[in-house]
Order: sequence, then structure tokens, then C-alpha cells
Amino acid sequence: MDMLLRDINPAIVKAIDEKAKKSNLSRQVYLKEMIENHVMLKDFNDREAELKSALDRNTEVIHLVYDQMQKNNQLIHELTEDDGDVL
Repeated sequence: MDMLLRDINPAIVKAIDEKAKKSNLSRQVYLKEMIENHVMLKDFNDREAELKSALDRNTEVIHLVYDQMQKNNQLIHELTEDDGDVL
């Protein structure tokens, strides 16, 4: 698919051309890669945020499970002390 950009500041076009030249790319290829990279980076950042949120929730659940296991261990310890039985 083609795109046409209008009314771009000439200084910006010059800067783009210089960067493209330094990269040994045409303006068209340079801009195409910039646009594609921008979109992919946004998608990557969105996915990273989703994964971080899931990781944070999982970490919270792990802490809750750990706390409950500690309580259960304490209860088992108290129950076995009262009876004098060993498990």
C-alpha cells in the first residue's frame, strides 16, 4: 500500500534524507522501516505491559498462597504439640 505525505517541513525532510544516507538507504526505505519499527515497538510495549500486569498478579497470588501455607504449618505444629503426636 502506498502513502503520500504533504506539507512536511523542508528541514525535517533534509534531516530524514541525511539519516537515510548514513544508513545507506533510500528515503522511501528509511521511512518505511521507521514506520514499521514504530508500530512494532508500540505492539511490543503493549504486550510487555500486559505481561507485567499478569506477572504482578501472579506474584501477589504466590505471596497469598505462601502466607496461607505458613498459617497451615503453624496450625499443624500447634495441633501436633497439643496431642503429643508426631506426624
